[in-house]
Amino acid sequence: MKKYQWFAIVLAAVSSNVLAEVESTDSSEGYAVITRLEDVVVTSSRQPRYLKEVPVRTEVVTRAELEQNHAVTLEDALRYVPGVMLREIHGKPGSGIWLQGFDSNRVLVLIDGNPVSASTGSSVDITQIAVGDVERIEIIKGAASALYGTSAMGGVVNIITREPQEGVHADIDLSGGSWQEQNLGDDLPARKVGKVALSAKRDQWAGELNVQLDDSSGWKATDEREETQGAKGVRQTVSAKLQYELTPNLQLSLMPRYYHEDLLNVLDNYVPGVGNLPKDKVELTDTYHLAAVLATKGQGDSDWKIRLMGEDYRNESRQDVQATTYIDQKRDTHIQNYEAAVQYDRSWRENHHLTFGVEVKRQSMDVVQDDSLQEVDNKNAVSDEWFLQDSWFATENLELLPGIRIHHDADFGTHISPMLSALQSWEFTRLGRFNLRASIGNGYRVPNLKERYYVFDHSHLGYMVLGNADLKPESSISYQFGGEWYFSDQGSLQFHLYYNDAKDLIESALSPADSTDELAIYRYKNFERVSTRGAELAFNRELMPGVRLNAGYTWLKALDGITGKEMVKRPQHEVKIGLDLQLPAAAQIGVRWRYESEQYLDEDNLTTSPAFDVWDVKFNQKLNDRWAWYAGVDNVTDIQRRFDGNDFRPEEGRYLYAGIRWHYAAP
Repeated sequence: MKKYQWFAIVLAAVSSNVLAEVESTDSSEGYAVITRLEDVVVTSSRQPRYLKEVPVRTEVVTRAELEQNHAVTLEDALRYVPGVMLREIHGKPGSGIWLQGFDSNRVLVLIDGNPVSASTGSSVDITQIAVGDVERIEIIKGAASALYGTSAMGGVVNIITREPQEGVHADIDLSGGSWQEQNLGDDLPARKVGKVALSAKRDQWAGELNVQLDDSSGWKATDEREETQGAKGVRQTVSAKLQYELTPNLQLSLMPRYYHEDLLNVLDNYVPGVGNLPKDKVELTDTYHLAAVLATKGQGDSDWKIRLMGEDYRNESRQDVQATTYIDQKRDTHIQNYEAAVQYDRSWRENHHLTFGVEVKRQSMDVVQDDSLQEVDNKNAVSDEWFLQDSWFATENLELLPGIRIHHDADFGTHISPMLSALQSWEFTRLGRFNLRASIGNGYRVPNLKERYYVFDHSHLGYMVLGNADLKPESSISYQFGGEWYFSDQGSLQFHLYYNDAKDLIESALSPADSTDELAIYRYKNFERVSTRGAELAFNRELMPGVRLNAGYTWLKALDGITGKEMVKRPQHEVKIGLDLQLPAAAQIGVRWRYESEQYLDEDNLTTSPAFDVWDVKFNQKLNDRWAWYAGVDNVTDIQRRFDGNDFRPEEGRYLYAGIRWHYAAP
């Protein structure tokens, strides 16, 4: 299939629907239209509240938006959120979340309040998180919430899965896509995604099962090299939720989740005097996760919740020269996470809502190279955290949210982090609602096991990354201030300012004393002071019946406090704009535009990666109560980086796809 044939098919389908129907369809009958995002109920304060009423600024991606943007993974779900940067994880396929200038090591990712294991020991790979069972995604930026942990210095992304609905429900979603000339093989579609969801609720019992399979034949940017950029292989996720009402006010929930990954990339491997001997880079991952929650259901002045979680992460990473008969390097990583938590909520007097809780955490890491070299010998980290927060309505329109979190680590002792947020609001019949929000919080993070003990030996490539057992904990002070205007006729205008002052930030850096001409040694170290500051501006509104605009601008300045130089991979300017148009015949088309300014490649700020912009197009049509279809083009203009290590522009080129959805519901 030629380069533009898929794009032509999509445009032809859209055009035919526009011409086939003369009368306009009301937007309420269209596909996945968000009417009042501010009325979404969120749990960012650990108690259900309307989005516009929570003191800690929270951004939300709803299930309707996930379907509208054809999201398969958490990476797809967050791509269009202003101020959220997605960056590739070094050394393996996958991406992490960066918030307010902090990298993915300092962003906490949760599923229903349970932490997700970092796939590299530091960063959570968000391409490993399927969103087929997601109800909404809540995003809190900065260390301003005492309830979600001090280690989330950049912020928190909490994924809320959907609850089983009354009756029996079934959903099937099948899609396929192509990178055209960059496809590795002749298979069409080059990528196939299948999602199945089954749910039922009867009397005291409720259950849901979700299965997702993502199978790709991979892609390759150029024909001059053996190297492939898009991994070939499968990602599959199986998740479930089983609930039983022990009493009308007490519910037990079990939530198992399993993830499997089998991916292959080909790497260039130039050997002097021999030539290029390509290598296979294989990633085999299995993650087993089980959470259990026993909780009251919100009746009376008090509620409590007990949460238990266990996760077992196993990864085998291999690099194998294709011309040899043996495996050149194999690394086995085993990470276990366990957590137990208790939370108690109580309304006190007429204007206080107290939340108290404790979390006990244990993590272990074991890393073996080539079945013999013990890189990390079953190291453990044990901690417990206590938190207290008071939602205090000082006046009818002023809410104060003081909080404190006490972090005790078996190796690093005790740290106390106070936090305070405030929300002042005004309501006007004609103008709408005005909010002013302000927060200050203390972030604190102890070195993780990878940063302390890891031995990442890539001597064959000329470098090693070593842990440092002498690292100190890092801390930050986060200041957040912003205002919002929620229009009386739907939509909002928001601005937000932030400043984060971090001390002893942990990063890897070249160690000249240990390095040689043949081998560069990198060690984790504490950077004395780093600051990030910025501003965000967001606007969303229905411009006319059936036409909605969402736009966001982010300005960021991240500096090394000692040298005064800007931090790498952090563009100063970012713009994200989305325009959705309701079409006749229950169809909808959306256009997404993203822009990033140039960003520094090196710590000395001598070289930069060029600025870029990306266009995406999304089309949806509801055929009837059971059937719908969709199609899209990601990266329409085919903006792609140079694969020379000095370019941060998009890795993936133009991708065209189409899919179909089926829904069944019985009372």
